[in-house]
Amino acid sequence: MCVAVLDVGSNTSKVLVADLDSLGNLVQIDQKSITCRLGSGLCSGRLLMPKSTMEEGINALDKLLAFASSFKPKRIRVVATEAIRKFENAYLFTEKIKQLYNLEISVLSGLEEATLIAKGLMCDPSLTSVQNFNAFDLGGGSLELISVSDRKCTGCNSLPLGVVRLAEKFSDNLTEKLKGKSILDIQEEVAQKISSDSSFILANRSVDLVGVGGSVIFLRKILRSNKLIKKDSERLKFSEIHKVSKIINSMDLAKRISSFPQLPPDRADVFPTALLIILEVMKKLETESLIHSFYNLRHGLANELLLKN
Repeated sequence: MCVAVLDVGSNTSKVLVADLDSLGNLVQIDQKSITCRLGSGLCSGRLLMPKSTMEEGINALDKLLAFASSFKPKRIRVVATEAIRKFENAYLFTEKIKQLYNLEISVLSGLEEATLIAKGLMCDPSLTSVQNFNAFDLGGGSLELISVSDRKCTGCNSLPLGVVRLAEKFSDNLTEKLKGKSILDIQEEVAQKISSDSSFILANRSVDLVGVGGSVIFLRKILRSNKLIKKDSERLKFSEIHKVSKIINSMDLAKRISSFPQLPPDRADVFPTALLIILEVMKKLETESLIHSFYNLRHGLANELLLKN
């Protein structure tokens, strides 16, 4: 008996199909993601989602539902995060989904999102022996920070530091290379928000840092392709991330796409901002490396659904 969890995100919509093995451990059957930048415009204070953006989101969800349905899941759960939380007319989007597919969308609060990410990380077999760690999940609209002690979530928060939000806020043209002032502004914004709103994670800096999200996935691919890390390494060093960041920040969009084939064109415009956010989180937590995990809120929610059944 498998379940499917669809996550309507600010930058990408994704689906996970999963089941439990004979020992009760979560097993991923398959997953799929589609870029549909629902969160574009959040930084400008625009609180109405354009009709074209809604249509793009519905088209993405239609494809993901078709993909998930091929596995005949016993349950399908749809959740939404920052973009749907913030847009005042997002109810039109959720009502349309209910009308078309007879599915309710649960709009997660920032705290609920962070809590499910923590639960998802607990399902990662590579973290089984790690008792204490901090974690971040970098999305399009928000950055979730999590602290875990003795395998229990002891603190979490959701900050308005998503990669699309900050890229649009501090760059006039995402096709150009980032300017020096934009780089400094992004770094200052991240550092200030973490210091003022996430003291729980700053009090626990001596533990491992786990990184989650699409930007970390593509960062790992770039590091591996350029032989800056071993093929099977999950640990990404600050020094190597910084090298890649300096190179990418010196390039315009066309050069990024041609120089880094591992980086999807629809992510390349905001990737310089993503690297700056990751590096600033690492600096604030005084860590020289992070552990990449593929597990996330979809895994946490899938595990909950399967255990209930």
